[in-house]
Amino acid sequence: MRVTSIRWQGILAAVLLSAGIANADFIVNVEQVGSNVVATGSGSINTTGLTDEGFGPDFSPSVEPDEANLTLGVPHAHTFEYVSISGPSSFGSGGFVLASSDTGDFVALDESDSALLFAPTFVSGNPLSDSDTWDGTTLAGLGLTPGTYTWTWGTGVNADSFIVNIGTVATPEPEYPGVLLLVLGAMAASQRRRARRRI
Repeated sequence: MRVTSIRWQGILAAVLLSAGIANADFIVNVEQVGSNVVATGSGSINTTGLTDEGFGPDFSPSVEPDEANLTLGVPHAHTFEYVSISGPSSFGSGGFVLASSDTGDFVALDESDSALLFAPTFVSGNPLSDSDTWDGTTLAGLGLTPGTYTWTWGTGVNADSFIVNIGTVATPEPEYPGVLLLVLGAMAASQRRRARRRI
């Protein structure tokens, strides 16, 4: 009975890992909050699949939809640039607009250079969290087109992505709960069959 339990635990772990639980993305949700537009980013970024270009340009927290540029968090005097991301060339028709306020970790998406930029304190794979606010405007006022925009890089275990959700966008449920229910159902059925054989 103990051997069977250990075998099922191994199968469950393998199924959950294959369902992609370890996948890490950096996700930015840009939403209308009252009379303001707020962009909130969270997640982690693995730069293993990118090319380190060394020092990058200094960016202020801002949005530039027609160039697919978005800078979040507290600005730094120096940044580090990583190139070779691939994704949309715009997420709207608006031009450059500085944020009214910012907080958290500095992260910049610079699609015009196919690059991501970070503060000198950035460590690949560590959690990041940031937010920008544009006061007294709307998504349309900033020229943002609602939808989901994804930039990717790397392959295999080093594959990663930067996702921008503009407006009310449904977040897909992770796949692993359904897989977990199937595995638990199979375990229960196996236990019932074993119990019947003992009778």
